[in-house]
Amino acid sequence: MKVYTDSLHKIAYATDASVYREIPYGVAYPATVEDVQELMRLVREKGIDLIPRAGGTSLAGQVVGSGLVVDISKHWNKILEIRAEERWARVQPGVVRDKIEGFQDEWNAKGWAFHSTDDIIKALQENPDYQLSFR
Repeated sequence: MKVYTDSLHKIAYATDASVYREIPYGVAYPATVEDVQELMRLVREKGIDLIPRAGGTSLAGQVVGSGLVVDISKHWNKILEIRAEERWARVQPGVVRDKIEGFQDEWNAKGWAFHSTDDIIKALQENPDYQLSFR
């Protein structure tokens, strides 16, 4: 399980939709339960916090900190069940608003409230080795 500790990943995850900013130890994108277990062992050994991030971006600093950011939205992003008549859906924690909005007409979900992630974070999820030069 790779932990990204480069500046780009750390800066991208140093803030949320709030005014808070703190550089994390690193960022990881687990794909399996075993990956999450490995990351849990890592943070325990290092004595740092695990900061979970998923499909909704925090609005008040809840996902900002100096620990290890574990972003499960890259791999844990499936819609598992939809009950439109009851107005609910069961999704994995990484499902973002755009994915659900694509089905709104199909299951009459207009008006449901959803949150979305930041474009830079989406780019990093699609290609964790993405390089960007700041000038």
